Amino acid sequence: PVGLVNNGFGTSVSLSGDTLVAGAPFQATGVLSDTGAAYVFQFAGTWTEVTSLLGCDTRHQDRFGTSVATQGDVVLVGSPLYDPGGAVGLNSGAAYVFRLSSGDFSTFGFGDGTATACPCGNASAAGRHEGCLNSTGFGAKLGPWGTDSLAADDLKFLACNLRPSAPALLFAGSNALNGGQGVVFGDGLRLAGGAVRRLGTLFSNAQGEAQWGPGIGTSAGFAPGQTWHFQVWYRDPPPGSVCGAGFNLSHGLSVTYSP
Repeated sequence: PVGLVNNGFGTSVSLSGDTLVAGAPFQATGVLSDTGAAYVFQFAGTWTEVTSLLGCDTRHQDRFGTSVATQGDVVLVGSPLYDPGGAVGLNSGAAYVFRLSSGDFSTFGFGDGTATACPCGNASAAGRHEGCLNSTGFGAKLGPWGTDSLAADDLKFLACNLRPSAPALLFAGSNALNGGQGVVFGDGLRLAGGAVRRLGTLFSNAQGEAQWGPGIGTSAGFAPGQTWHFQVWYRDPPPGSVCGAGFNLSHGLSVTYSP
């Protein structure tokens, strides 16, 4: 997506050591214009794009990536026209903090039509990399914070766009169901199966966020070289429940553990 017409790539740039972050505040996601994005590059002989960043709840014309800053493994991204609570035109602004994870991670099973179709037409916007839409108007996202090292066991799992103040369960499966395309389950898609391990139930905070870990690898008995597929199941009860099942799921996150 870097260099797309009118995405404003390079409006903001920050360099720290071998990591460079560039903002693209006019980047569109699906039919939503000017939501914005930031792109992370690392230098190892040549510059290589390693990941792109989106705000959990950025929407039309929020212009995420207008400003960026990075120091070590922390990235700060400004979104000056962010509208809280899905409102339009407030332009209150927001800043997002990311920590760049190091390891063998991949995401899959998005609710934007690239995997199995969401159950009642509740697809998320293309390019947002989230689960099927829930009552917040977003799909839940799941990301890593830390490394894939079992010795360090510092990996945290961060979920956002959950139903606020509702139960959420992190679980892992040894298989990615339906080749990673998932199967319809409740208001979303179940992606993790096979040998399943429940890793803890929490209540999301008022912003619809929850965090599990560190220490997950040791407590679950994971071994180096194993790949596990993680997902969050969460309550989204009526009357807000989009499809009526009362629960939904995030997209999937695969982790291959190192020693």
